[in-house]
Amino acid sequence: MRIFAAILSLVFCFTAGAAESATNTGASCIYSYKPDSVKVFWTGYKFTEKKGVKGEFKEINLRSSSNAGSIDELIMSTAVDIDMYKFDSGDPVRDSNLLNYFFKKIKGPRIKGAVSSYQSQILKVKTDMNGLNKTLAFLVTVEGNKFKAATDFDMVELFKMKKPHESISKACNILHKGSDGKSKTWTQVSLALEGEILNSCDAGKVGARSGN
Repeated sequence: MRIFAAILSLVFCFTAGAAESATNTGASCIYSYKPDSVKVFWTGYKFTEKKGVKGEFKEINLRSSSNAGSIDELIMSTAVDIDMYKFDSGDPVRDSNLLNYFFKKIKGPRIKGAVSSYQSQILKVKTDMNGLNKTLAFLVTVEGNKFKAATDFDMVELFKMKKPHESISKACNILHKGSDGKSKTWTQVSLALEGEILNSCDAGKVGARSGN
């Protein structure tokens, strides 16, 4: 999911505080992501009542400008490369099933994403997955210097994952039976990104800025 990067949204928040301060003092600031702060989570759904099963991708290679002079510039320079075989759902048996009956059925093992635009809290990320290039639109929320971005999509409709979906549905047929006795594996998938942004202004001081 170079996907999911781009993620980084934060934009509107501390632009007000940090950018305005830099303008008033004539300071030259460099914006960057806090090391190891960017996380990418996925959620799949089972049962007729649609219970979520959450996991986290554990290997994310994040790239962005090393001298971004604004939050806009940092975000627009962002790209991600994710190893979809390396993840954790909190259950070793589930991880094994997902790896062998789902993720290894997808053309991979990389998911790549690159930010193409963001406007009005919508971050668009060009995403390479299962041999296809599609654009995912993330809704961004910001609190202080922390950001979150989330999106939902249909894996079969958008990324043509009918075979991977059928594979995991069959493998987990009994496990995906809900209270109504019916087995259901949803084609809907949710992705969530989160992280923090830092800026360095004036005397090389580095700190997180809030957008109060």
